[in-house]
Amino acid sequence: MRNAVLVILSLPQVLSGWLLWILFLTVGAVYKPKVKRPFIPFAIWRPWIAKRWRFSNQFGRLIVMHPSHDRNVYVHELVHLRQSENNGICGFVTGLVCLFFGLNWGMALAVWAMSLSYPVLAMFGAWVRGYRPYWDSENERAAYAQTYRRWLERWIDNDLK
Repeated sequence: MRNAVLVILSLPQVLSGWLLWILFLTVGAVYKPKVKRPFIPFAIWRPWIAKRWRFSNQFGRLIVMHPSHDRNVYVHELVHLRQSENNGICGFVTGLVCLFFGLNWGMALAVWAMSLSYPVLAMFGAWVRGYRPYWDSENERAAYAQTYRRWLERWIDNDLK
């Protein structure tokens, strides 16, 4: 039930992820397609793309992994996925507030759809502060921090006990 509500509230992210997944599959950019967890499309970059693009990515609710990356990178992308879901919820609530204050439904839906751009705003904020726009954005820093914490906890659990 909770996952269904999350999917509905982050609908712009869900639709963009699924549409990109279909596009990537159609043009042959990815292989080994799966649907993981509830409604999370997953694939791996084909070697001809992986040669030029060394990153794993999260687009809305889509995760595309580089073939050489491991589970730790997947966990990192899952953090970005949760951030994306949070952005969708924030956009939904903001759209409701717009409706409450008299904006029309079209404008409220546009505000909700604009939640896809929130990571770009975080990059802009990093750039304004004089940092590297992508690597020093709050989204990327938070994802690395949460992933690093998981790696550290796993190391403590496995090696120090």
